[in-house]
Amino acid sequence: MGIVVALGAVEGFDKECCEKLGNQTRLRNIVTHAYLDVRWPALSRFIREMEPDYTKFIGHVKEYLNRA
Repeated sequence: MGIVVALGAVEGFDKECCEKLGNQTRLRNIVTHAYLDVRWPALSRFIREMEPDYTKFIGHVKEYLNRA
């Protein structure tokens, strides 16, 4: 979570977007480690709501890498 949130401090990355993505690592941990019985509606909502932020984040990564 911390590394994604920290990217919000790097020029060219959207702080709000990075914070949202960082906070979503909790759901990722639940899914990957099978901590809870995650139901499809929760995953579907996550995908639907977070897709624009992931797209935006990937765009920032590409821009950053092109400047490096």
